[in-house]
Amino acid sequence: MSIFTKLAQQIFASADENGNARTISEQEVGVWGTELERFVGLFVSGDGLIYSSVAALNADLAHSANSMAWVLGDATAANNGIYGKVGASGVGSWTRRGDLPFSFIIAVDSGAGTPNAIQATSALPVSASSLVLMNIADTNTGSPVTVSFNGGAALTVKTNSGNNPATGGLVSGMIVLGVVSGSTFRLLNDQVSSAIVAAAEAAAAAAQAAANNQMTFDTVAALNGATVPSAVTAVRTSGYSGTSGKGGANYRLKAAPEANMPGDQTSNGGTKRWEIADQQLRPEMFGAVADFNEVNYTGTDNATSLNIFHSALKAFRRPGFVSGLFLTSNLALIVNAVFMLRGTDRGVSGYVFKATATAGVDISQTDFNFPTLIYDVGFYTLGQEQVTPLSVRYSAADSIGNRTVPRCLIANISTRGWDIYKHGPKVGLYTKNIHANSMTEIRATGRRDLTIPTGIGSISGTTLTVSSVNAGTGSLAVGQSLTGTGIITGTRITALGTGSGGAGTYVVNVGQTAASTFFSAYDHRKSLGFMDAGIVLDSDSGFASIPGDIELSACQVFHAKVGFKALGENEGLTFNNVKAIGTWIGIGVVNDTLRPNVNVFGSHFNVFDAAISLVKAPQSVVSDNLIYKYVGSDGTTIAVDLDSCDESQVDGNTLINSCADARASGAFHGVRVKDSIGCIIDVLNHERGSISVWLTGSTQLCRIGMIVQLSQYANETLVAEVVDDTAGINFVGGRFVGVANSSAVTVTSGGTTVLSFVTPTDVRKGQRYRVSGQITLNKGGTGGPTAITFLQTNIGAAGAASVAFHQSVSALKGRIDPQAAGTEGLINFEGEMTILTSGTLALALQAVSVGSNANVATGDCQLTVSKL
Repeated sequence: MSIFTKLAQQIFASADENGNARTISEQEVGVWGTELERFVGLFVSGDGLIYSSVAALNADLAHSANSMAWVLGDATAANNGIYGKVGASGVGSWTRRGDLPFSFIIAVDSGAGTPNAIQATSALPVSASSLVLMNIADTNTGSPVTVSFNGGAALTVKTNSGNNPATGGLVSGMIVLGVVSGSTFRLLNDQVSSAIVAAAEAAAAAAQAAANNQMTFDTVAALNGATVPSAVTAVRTSGYSGTSGKGGANYRLKAAPEANMPGDQTSNGGTKRWEIADQQLRPEMFGAVADFNEVNYTGTDNATSLNIFHSALKAFRRPGFVSGLFLTSNLALIVNAVFMLRGTDRGVSGYVFKATATAGVDISQTDFNFPTLIYDVGFYTLGQEQVTPLSVRYSAADSIGNRTVPRCLIANISTRGWDIYKHGPKVGLYTKNIHANSMTEIRATGRRDLTIPTGIGSISGTTLTVSSVNAGTGSLAVGQSLTGTGIITGTRITALGTGSGGAGTYVVNVGQTAASTFFSAYDHRKSLGFMDAGIVLDSDSGFASIPGDIELSACQVFHAKVGFKALGENEGLTFNNVKAIGTWIGIGVVNDTLRPNVNVFGSHFNVFDAAISLVKAPQSVVSDNLIYKYVGSDGTTIAVDLDSCDESQVDGNTLINSCADARASGAFHGVRVKDSIGCIIDVLNHERGSISVWLTGSTQLCRIGMIVQLSQYANETLVAEVVDDTAGINFVGGRFVGVANSSAVTVTSGGTTVLSFVTPTDVRKGQRYRVSGQITLNKGGTGGPTAITFLQTNIGAAGAASVAFHQSVSALKGRIDPQAAGTEGLINFEGEMTILTSGTLALALQAVSVGSNANVATGDCQLTVSKL
C-alpha cells in the first residue's frame, strides 16, 4: 500500500491513464506535499533511526521486528532508502522497503555518457515517487535519447506529450525536470515545443545566414556602427569587444513597441534594436572580462557589467553561466528575480570581490514565485571581513504562508578569502526567512592569522618583563599563551603593564620565576575567529516568520566564531554530515521562542567553546557525531550544550580531547543540560574529559544512560560522569554491580554477621538501583529464625549519600521463621533504591541466626545491584 494518495508520477503527468490531455491539479499537489510532510514528521517524532550506510545499519540488529530505519549518505545511491527490521532484537536482518520521501532529487550529468546516452548520478536513488532535476551536459545529436541513473537501466527520454525529443532539442547547459515512468524518463516541460523551436531556430539560422550573407560582426561596436539590410532579422557577434569568442551572442531584431531589455544593441544609426536571443546568458555578453590575475590580484572591475548581467537574468528569466573569475567592486541589490546561476566549478569560476567591496551578491525575494538556484560557483574576497559574498533573503510572510514549496537551492559553492591567510569574508553565506531551504556541499572558510610573536623575556611573580620582540613576528596581546624554557604550562597574558605589544611589562595569570628566555606567544582562538559565521540561517522574530524544513548536507565551515548560526524563529533544521573545524562554536541555534526539532547527525566538529549549542530548541536529536576539543584551546569547552530544549536526545556521540593539560587548555565537558525537561543522554564516549553530563538550572526528569570516560585529563580537578546541580529528580543508569561470597561464612547465633558488602562508591542524586539477592543457609542442630538485612552502613558519615528504599523503608529484609534444625533454607529479596542526595554510599548484607549457627557455603550468597 502506498503512503501517498497519489504518486508524483500521476500528479504531474500530462495525460491520464486513457491518454487524454490533463492539467496539473493544485489540490492534488497540496495533498501530496502535506502527506510527505506528515510522513517525515511521524518518522522524526517516532524516534526514527538514521544510518549513514547500509553497513552501519546491518551492524545494528538490536531493534525489534518491524522497526523502521533510514539509510542516508551511502556511497552506493541504490542503498539509500527506507528499511524494515526482520526478526527479533539482536537477530535477523534489515530489508529495504521503499525510497526516501524526498520531494525532488538532484541528478548530475557530468558528461560521462554520450549526448544520446546520458549517464547521470545522484546522491539518492531515483524512483517514480520523486521529481528529478537534471542538467544536460551535451546537446543531443540524435533521437531517441536515453538516460541511466546511477548505473541503472537505460530509460528512454520522452517529452511531456510522450514523444522523442528532436535532434538538438536537449541543449547543453539547460536544466530539465522529469519523473521516472516505467521504462521512460518523462519530462514535465514540453520538449516537443522546445525541440521544434530548436530545430526551427537552426533552420531559421541557416536561412538567415544565407539572407544576410553571413552577417556576423566581430564586436558589438561593429554592430552598433553597421547598416543592416531590412531583410535581415537576426545577426551574431563573435565577441563583445574582440573576436576571441568571449561574449559572442545571437541577436534578434526587435519590433516596436517592444520594451528595452538589458544587453540590447542598436544599428542603423540607432533606428534598429537587437535583443539577445541566447537561452543561456554569460557575463561576457554584457561586457564582463574574466581576467582576474591570481598572483597580483589585478583585473578589470566588472561591477557595471555584472549588474547588467544580473538584470538580464531577471528580465529574461533565463539561466546564467559563469566560466572564469570576474573581479568586481560593490554589486547592486537583486530584487524579485528568477535567479539561476551556474559555474563550471566552484574553484575556477565565480566572483572575486575587491578589498574595498562591502556589497556582494545580495538577493532579496518577495516569495516562492522567485526561486533561487546557485551551484558550482565560487565567491571570493580580497578584503578582511568587509563583505558577505552571497546573501539570499525572502520576506517573512513567505516562510509561513507557502511552506510546501521549495524556493532556494544552493549547492557546491565556495565562499572564502582568495588567500585565507590574508583575506576573508565577514559572513560566508547569509540566508533569511527561507522555508524548505536546501544547501549541499557549501564550503565557507574564514581568514586565519598564523602570526606568532617571539621574543626574549623573564617572569617574576605575575610580571612578565619583555626585553625585545622579534621584528616581523607580530605584537604581544592579552589572551596570548606563552611557551618557553622554564615557563609553566598554561601561562597567559592577562593585562598590559608598561608594554603595548613590544618591549615592556605584562601581567600573567600564573605566579612563577622564569629566567630570561626565548618565548613564543600565541592565541589560537583569536587567530581562527575573524569570520563572524560560516553559514547564517536568520529569520524575523515572531509568528510572522517561522522558516522550517531547512537541510544542510555535507557543508563545511573552517575558521569562524560560529560555523552554522541560526537566529530568530527556525524549526525543523537538519545538519547531516556537516563539518565545523577551527570554530569557536560549531552549530549555534538561538531561537527567540521555543521552536522544535534541530537534528545533527553524523557530523564532525573541532572547536574551542562548544560543538553544538542549542537554545529554545525542544525535541532535538544530536546523534553519532565526532567532537574534538581544539588542540590550541585555552578555556572551557562544552561538546553539547542544551538550554531550554525539552525532550531532546543526545546519543551515540564520541568526544575526544586534543589537549593534554587542563591547566593550560581548560575543562572539557561533555553534555550540559540547562532548564530542560525529559532529555535522554546515552552512549557517550568521553576521552580525557571533565564532567561528562552536567545537569543544571531547572532541569528535571532527564535520563542518563551509558557514560564511558576514557583516560585521564592531566591537572583536571573536576572529573565526574554526572554532576546534578538541580533541585529536580533525574535518573542516572548504566552501571552493574554483582558480588558473591568468595569463601564459606558462618552466621553465628546471638550476633550479626556480614555476608557481603558493596565497596563504598560515589553516587548521584536521582540515580535508581534495582537490588536483589539470594542466600542459601544450612541450620545447625537447634532450630530458630534466620533473617537477613540489606542496608546502608555509612549513614551520617561525612560526605555520605542518603537513600530511600522502595516504599520509603530504611532497609530490605528477608527471613525464614522458623528454620528447622539441620535443614537448608533459601531466602530471596529484591527492591528498588533511590539516591536522595549525592555522596559516598556503603552497603552491606547482614544475617542473624537464632538457635544454632547457620552456614553459608562459598558462592551461596549472591547480591546484585544494577542501575536503572
